[in-house]
Amino acid sequence: MVTPICPHSLASPAMVFAQERKLNVCVGQVTDDEVFISCDGGIGYPLKAGATAEIRLSDQNVKLITFGRADQFQAIDQKLRKKTITREAIFKMARSRKEDTKTKAERLQTILRLVQEHPISRQEVLLEHLRNEGFEVTQATVSRDIRELCLVKAATTEGYRYVSSRNESFNPKTQGRFETIFHESVLGVDYAGHVVLVKCYSGMANAACEVFDALQWKNVVGTLSGDDTFLIVARSERDAKTICSELTRHIG
Repeated sequence: MVTPICPHSLASPAMVFAQERKLNVCVGQVTDDEVFISCDGGIGYPLKAGATAEIRLSDQNVKLITFGRADQFQAIDQKLRKKTITREAIFKMARSRKEDTKTKAERLQTILRLVQEHPISRQEVLLEHLRNEGFEVTQATVSRDIRELCLVKAATTEGYRYVSSRNESFNPKTQGRFETIFHESVLGVDYAGHVVLVKCYSGMANAACEVFDALQWKNVVGTLSGDDTFLIVARSERDAKTICSELTRHIG
């Protein structure tokens, strides 16, 4: 078998010859570069312009060491046969996936109920409550669930606890949490043009921004939160002034 190495054309596939064939490699009559021929990375022998190298099957046999008998094609066939999926297996996987989805949905609903019923402020406590409810989960799973549910730590009359801005039962305006969080978190509010800037204590801007978003303010395009500051983009300067005046009333 002759296999081109780094060919300049994709139309240069490997070629297979009969064992009795002899191949002649000829060097061009005019060449600017030196030409070498080597065997298995050995010492290279220079070839002059017009020289020819004959390649044929060797008269000597080479003994190779093998470690155990192995048929590569048989091994691949066995692996593929083991991977064959029956119709029953497909239905079983579908049922299992459906059960996993149902379990996750039930777990998320349970988390929302737990954070409503208990003043949970740490993932370890939430994990313990879930295990008491019969859910065998890890802290990494709980952390992903918290992000998916948009749970944030907020300052309430009961201390810091997880709250959800997506759940109507946790609407900060109806339960007085909005006033509490702003009183505990926000230092000042100002606006310039149609942008409102809310200055918070270090680490509190995310919680304040979450409860602000939960109120679904009219004429607000969006918000951007940092560590101690979050911005509110209003549709007009008049809207920004109105929002700024409203938020100022909730600052302690």
